[in-house]
Amino acid sequence: MGSYSECWLNDFSIGSEKNGFDSSLMSLFRAHDKRIVLYPSEDLPEILQHYREAQLDDPELPIVYYESAAYLIKDRLNVMGYTLKTTEQAFLKWFNGEKKSLLDKIKEYKKKNTDELKEKYRIDMGDAYSKEYEIIADLTPSRWLMAIKQVRELRLTQNSFSYYEGEHKNTLIGYLLSNNWYGFPGYDTFVPIRLLLEDAKPNDKLIYDVTSLIWAEYFSANDDFVNYDYQLSVEEYSSKAKIIILTEGRTDSWVLKESLALLYPHLTEFYSFLDFDNSKFGGGVGNLTNLVKAFTGAGVVNNIIALFDNDTAALSAIKGLEKLNLPENIKILQLPELDLLKNYPTLGPSGEVLLYQWYCSKYRVIFWRRCFKN
Repeated sequence: MGSYSECWLNDFSIGSEKNGFDSSLMSLFRAHDKRIVLYPSEDLPEILQHYREAQLDDPELPIVYYESAAYLIKDRLNVMGYTLKTTEQAFLKWFNGEKKSLLDKIKEYKKKNTDELKEKYRIDMGDAYSKEYEIIADLTPSRWLMAIKQVRELRLTQNSFSYYEGEHKNTLIGYLLSNNWYGFPGYDTFVPIRLLLEDAKPNDKLIYDVTSLIWAEYFSANDDFVNYDYQLSVEEYSSKAKIIILTEGRTDSWVLKESLALLYPHLTEFYSFLDFDNSKFGGGVGNLTNLVKAFTGAGVVNNIIALFDNDTAALSAIKGLEKLNLPENIKILQLPELDLLKNYPTLGPSGEVLLYQWYCSKYRVIFWRRCFKN
């Protein structure tokens, strides 16, 4: 049958996940929201009391869930950009997509042998799609919330794994009860949750029950679900986000960017360079050092390459940074040392002289060749 994590608003079941938990939903909680309840403690929400019977047989079984005041979750969603206005817009956009999908199914169904399909599904799917389309054709966030309110008042339960067959069949309420997350068709569960929390009362609680996952040994009771989700999110973001290249000055940045486009044009979109001109950011080894420290302190999760010049000042700065506990996503590198540039001919007041030409463009080009070679 599987094990489920389930989200509740007080005693109202919002949605569930089989054999795992919704990582985005878990991100709404903090580590201090976690509760581990052992027998015989009575400090347990009413909707989780059914676990007590199993605890009587095995007192070692822990009841594990996350709980937070609904208004706090609402504030967290607002900070993340899920205001009432943006959420309502997202709701309509998702349902517009669902309506288009239903129209496509209705059109496709009419092209096929309906008798054969009726026998296969034991119902007229074309008729079912049409009725579903009629139900959601004029659906708005306010109508959805009103139907949810009726579901709560009538204490109706979802049957999200088959069509609802009760007295509300072929109605909006029946549609809500036939689908997980009450018919919301998108993968962004923040949208229905934010709508449900708009009128949350001060004492309302949002609860995420993961007990079943613990008992099925998918996870341990001591696992930090919030941090687990955060690390997954960071790793996913880091692997997909652009790699930031930091240099000591605008010339370094410009030459590296242009040489990358010349040598590896198919990889240019994977890198981002500091725009010294538009940002008016000052160059120099000191500013680069401070930038690395700032990114470290701010917890920036992008992969970052801080590229220093190959001189004494840069070497001194690097030694100072080595004393810090730099995160794994920040790498300190220096421009490579080239024998050719140790004795580079230039013209001066006294004629031709050999100087160490630190800012030669070849110096930056060789950086990319060595990077991709390794």
